[in-house]
Amino acid sequence: MAHINHYRQVNNIQRLSVHEAISPRSSNDSFGAFGGYKNQRDLIGLYEISRNIGSKGIVLIHNDSNFESRLSELYTINPAIRQRRVAPQMYLANSHGSQNSFYDPLYGLSSSDVLDVIAPIPHDSRTLAEVQSVRSVLADYLEIISYQFTKNSNAFGNYPYNLDLLYEITSMSFTELNRNILAYLPAQQFDNLTRRLSAPEAQQRVFNAVRSFSLALEKCLWKYKGFSKHSQLSIIDTVLSRNLISIYVPGSRKETLDYLAAEFKSLNDRNIPYLLVTSNITISESPEFQKLFLNEHSDLPYSTGILSEDISSVIGAGSTTNNSFSNNTALSSFFTQTQEIFVFSCSSTLAAAPFSDGIGNYYRQVSEQHNETHIEPFHIFSSHGYGSAQREVQQAIINPEELTSLGDGCLIYGSNHAIPILANHFIF
Repeated sequence: MAHINHYRQVNNIQRLSVHEAISPRSSNDSFGAFGGYKNQRDLIGLYEISRNIGSKGIVLIHNDSNFESRLSELYTINPAIRQRRVAPQMYLANSHGSQNSFYDPLYGLSSSDVLDVIAPIPHDSRTLAEVQSVRSVLADYLEIISYQFTKNSNAFGNYPYNLDLLYEITSMSFTELNRNILAYLPAQQFDNLTRRLSAPEAQQRVFNAVRSFSLALEKCLWKYKGFSKHSQLSIIDTVLSRNLISIYVPGSRKETLDYLAAEFKSLNDRNIPYLLVTSNITISESPEFQKLFLNEHSDLPYSTGILSEDISSVIGAGSTTNNSFSNNTALSSFFTQTQEIFVFSCSSTLAAAPFSDGIGNYYRQVSEQHNETHIEPFHIFSSHGYGSAQREVQQAIINPEELTSLGDGCLIYGSNHAIPILANHFIF
């Protein structure tokens, strides 16, 4: 019979509270909460947000109106929020079921950022000349807006660009644009812009690009209201003000996530700290958005959080042909870039397997003893021999079956934990 020297590195704890698990850590740690009941994952998200709010901007991207409705609990979890000299504000950009969207696309972006989101440089060189032509004319429209901003910034807010105004002026015929706007520009600027914008089809090509961009965001992130009613509400402005913004993205729409990734990239280019949290969002729907979570970002001052029933929110389902990460690479990157991963009881061994794989394996020594009985030729009696052998057997540090029977316990691991923590009872 085999004798097993069974040794694994797991920190077993009988009881662990959410305060003990979260409070001592750096506020720049990224986190994830998976499995269990939705209330368990939601509370992890609320506690993480509560300790960051006011010190940095917070962005919640969700397909989860229930979690959004619980944001008011932040004041109960962290009463000090109300006691600050300048209390952080919370903005709901486009609540589920609302007929209005208050988000202000392009608000806070630079002119080069606007060019990149509306007329991105194509990978296909065959269309490069056409796109460059559109970008050149679009830059002229942005120049007009920038000039108007310098003359009357009150109507604009803190930044010159917004989709409502760009849509309005690019939809004008050249005659209308010349009469209502160009005629009031300085002479040199008037001459240069008039010459370029009066070119055949210049206005129509740019308007087509702006309209295509706006249609991708319509009925989700943006609804045309007109420049006079633009909201001045965007990720960039909210983060710079250290406030919180909640954005509803139904179905993890790729076009919307692609655009939001551009705003986050702008913040990263400026080295602005923020916390990005997703709830019930499949980040792999948008490779650009997914990179915010999976690419190396330890040198940047932002952190991320994912609240999801299982790991499919990170890797998606089915083919990954169009994604930057294969499933295995995505999982490896996520485990590397995430400091704190909370895994509550999983619904199946299939759902638990990626977390078990992420923690890894260890080798245990198996000592096997055996005896042999044999009769040698020309001998009447048998002889006996005894022996032993050792071999190594690879085994998961945490078996998937353990994760399906956690009850109210929790597994905690991630890049902060060389040794995973297995709490029999996790207390909120």
